[in-house]
Amino acid sequence: MSEHDLWAVPEEYHLGASRWVSRTVDGLSRLLHPILAEIRREQVADLPTADEPVADDGNLASPLFRAMKIEHQWLAELDDALAFDVDAFLSQVYEMADDFGGQLVSGMFGHISELCDQSGQTVNASGRDIFDAMIEALEKLDVEFDEDGNHNLTLLLHPNTAKQLVGKKPTPEQEERLKMLMERKREEDRASRRRRELP
Repeated sequence: MSEHDLWAVPEEYHLGASRWVSRTVDGLSRLLHPILAEIRREQVADLPTADEPVADDGNLASPLFRAMKIEHQWLAELDDALAFDVDAFLSQVYEMADDFGGQLVSGMFGHISELCDQSGQTVNASGRDIFDAMIEALEKLDVEFDEDGNHNLTLLLHPNTAKQLVGKKPTPEQEERLKMLMERKREEDRASRRRRELP
């Protein structure tokens, strides 16, 4: 084939490559950002995109929904493509997965923070004992328990907050408050289950 000849790649090759990259980026992003792997996902085909306006009508729009625009710029070197440099391609896939996961986590926590601020569920821990702040935050939560009485909570902390916990333990009084609070939350969950089971 001369340098002026045109060549084409069958459409199924494009589709297969696109599916592979999509699945690989998704899987890698969940490995690189483990919090994503902890979140249950639902596939939905008919939600508006980030560019579409969401209705202002309070009966239609939910503050719980927000589309996130996630972008990644992929720059491929022509020489790498012509040389079929697989390592360069896989490095690009890795960078894309890390970028995608980071933007998704950032957008997700930004959205949760806004909702907590709007609903009065934000607790300011600045200058306070971290365990007192955590107990206050727990007071504001609905906690679900499994059949064995185990809660479904996962604690996520900003790195600066996590540093405050290094080598620190709650006082006996704080442990007792936490124990009593969890017992009350467990009983609230049981009562809620009983109401749901009524005919």
